Amino acid sequence: MSPLAANIYLHELDRYMESNYLSPHKYQRTKRRREGMCNFHYVRYCDDFVVFCNGTKAQALAMKEELKNVLAQMGLTLSEEKTKVTHITCIPHIVVRVCVAAIVKTYHLATLAL
Repeated sequence: MSPLAANIYLHELDRYMESNYLSPHKYQRTKRRREGMCNFHYVRYCDDFVVFCNGTKAQALAMKEELKNVLAQMGLTLSEEKTKVTHITCIPHIVVRVCVAAIVKTYHLATLAL
């Protein structure tokens, strides 16, 4: 699939993430953390995306499954070989590390292959 077509398809994923996870105010994010819930940050570029989770690995894996289901509803599949859940310190991309250096105990869901 071309990056342009992927951009059109993944606009729905953008809207899903924004409406469900990206709009809480600082107070709501803090409250979620106190209650043992995690917060997410979502970055997409062309046909790839990264989801940062400031929670446990289990919470990051649950988000991976949720995204797999959302993408399936759009007729897309999440590539298992290109999708990893890893600690932020294990990401080899120095640019990503610099951007999120202040995030502690963060897990990462990476790249969608179409």
